[in-house]
Amino acid sequence: MGWGEHFWLARLGAGIGHAVSLPALAAVGLFVGYVAGMFGVGGGFLLTPILIYVFGVPPPVAVGSALCQKCGTSTSSFLKYRRLGRGEPRIDLVMLGGSLIGVDAGTRLLSYLTGLGRWHVGHGQGVPAVQVVLDALFIALLSFTAFYTFRDAWQARLRVVPRGDKTIPGPLGCARTLPTSGKLLRGARIIWTLILSSRKSGRRPVPMKTFSHLVEHSPDAVLIKTPTQIVYANRAALTLFGAPTPAALLGKAPLDLVAPEDHAEVLGHLLPLFQGQQAAVRLEKPMLRLDGSRLDVEIAAAPIMFQEEQAVQVAIRDITERKRAVLAQSRLAAIVEAVQDAILSVAPDGTLVGWNPGAERLYGYGEAEIVGHPLTRLLALDEVNAAYQRLGRVLTRTVPEHLETVHVRKDGSLADVSVTVSAILGAGGEAVGAAVIARDITDRRRDERRIAAQFDQLQEYARRLEAQQRELEETNARLEALATTDGLTQLLNHRVFEQRLSEEFLRARRYGEPLSVILLDVDHFKAYNDLFGHLAGNEVLRKLSKVLQEHARETDQVARFGGEEFALILPHTGVEEAAALAERLRSALEETVWSAQHPITASFGVCVLTPEMDGPDVLVACADAAMYRAKAGGRNRVAGGTTAVEG
Repeated sequence: MGWGEHFWLARLGAGIGHAVSLPALAAVGLFVGYVAGMFGVGGGFLLTPILIYVFGVPPPVAVGSALCQKCGTSTSSFLKYRRLGRGEPRIDLVMLGGSLIGVDAGTRLLSYLTGLGRWHVGHGQGVPAVQVVLDALFIALLSFTAFYTFRDAWQARLRVVPRGDKTIPGPLGCARTLPTSGKLLRGARIIWTLILSSRKSGRRPVPMKTFSHLVEHSPDAVLIKTPTQIVYANRAALTLFGAPTPAALLGKAPLDLVAPEDHAEVLGHLLPLFQGQQAAVRLEKPMLRLDGSRLDVEIAAAPIMFQEEQAVQVAIRDITERKRAVLAQSRLAAIVEAVQDAILSVAPDGTLVGWNPGAERLYGYGEAEIVGHPLTRLLALDEVNAAYQRLGRVLTRTVPEHLETVHVRKDGSLADVSVTVSAILGAGGEAVGAAVIARDITDRRRDERRIAAQFDQLQEYARRLEAQQRELEETNARLEALATTDGLTQLLNHRVFEQRLSEEFLRARRYGEPLSVILLDVDHFKAYNDLFGHLAGNEVLRKLSKVLQEHARETDQVARFGGEEFALILPHTGVEEAAALAERLRSALEETVWSAQHPITASFGVCVLTPEMDGPDVLVACADAAMYRAKAGGRNRVAGGTTAVEG
């Protein structure tokens, strides 16, 4: 028996006495898989149950035939894909042969391991150990190659199939290269690539029209450029460059939309792509709209095959707003870095996530040693609860809060700070953290405390001064009372009487108003003093003064004229009203009960200002003359002019 028979014949069960070679079963698997792939059926192991349960083929051999069926399905799908991609409808037989050799070795090794006992190989002859070892090494090599092929395919999301060492365009025109090394390894790689390129569970591959639709409706501008002109522009490109129709862009030179100062640099990037020397390039450059205005864009370019011609596909994204935002952010960052105030960023849980140089100056912590720690490191113990409640309110209501408090520095010293806490809002308007601006007001608070102490001292001085002022006013009042009132009777003294009479005299003369004066003298007062003593006489004078004040009008001014004589100034009063008031006073004195049970009476003289009188002394002299007439007339009476009124 030959080498092939020795390794490929297997006894068939269920009464079948002849052997079928594994290459025949492999060919059947390839044919069935190819036909199934043409009709879109996946390369599932269709032959496995048929070979095992119908024909009695041992399971290892049946599985090997099924692997060949899978290979045939993948080959069919690959050939269909190559026709869609305008590639050559052929497959490298060397790669396919390598795959089949691998299947052959794997099947034989599986037969050795599982056929012992229930099935045996050949005509009972032993299997050379060296063959088993070689097959095992080949399977290990194949597994190693398959693993890295699958990993490369997954990382690159391969949609292309390698043909030798060449690069084959994929559905989107993206050129990718699958590195290969050696004829033997290519066979293993082609199996895994075919499996990745076909769709799972028997589904058909994605049509090229689907990918074209995605590119056409991509939000990014897409241009396809040949070395001489632009040959494709999607809708986003028309909008981005201000083209009313595709014809406005198609046919333009590759550098027409590039700023003149960047032509050399961009050309240096495009040439390697056209020549296949570079896989892709990314850069940021300004480009020109059709109206000549500039826009900042991000460019990603890669070589492709477009209508069987080498081209470059360029994806363009407008980053004008992004660059403007980055510029604004950099300006804000510069301000934050330069500002003298401490600016902190706090996460919702109170963790410090941002720290500017101003914060380092205020608190003494470097950014590396404080970021990631809780906010409580900067707070006094009695401020922790209030600070977290304040943070919760800000994050909930997004309304800033302002306060003045005390924070703790790294060295343990306290710093008076003015703090503003405001919410940091995310893209959806929700609070994602808080910004804390703290200003060192230690010097200001120290000055305020010093000023407050000085103000308290000034207030104390003011209170003392006010007390002294009141005391002075009281003293002045007492002095004025001493200077203007009679010490015994508390009536106006003679000096004030003359002063007030002069004022009323001038007023009466100026306005032509009446003015009267009453003088009275206590009858027999000297005899009363001699009889009852001077103390009793003083008591009579004090009590007489009270009677006069009680019965005089509010506008009348009562004064002690001297000794036992008294005077009343009556503004706006004529002779009749003055005489009537004098009579009421006389009657009141007569009816008063005196302590010595001795009657006290007085004689009254009344005089009214007349045009002939040229001074207040004349008016007083007139009243005094009338009073003496009353005394001469018998006392206890009122006299005015030349007429006396008896009581």
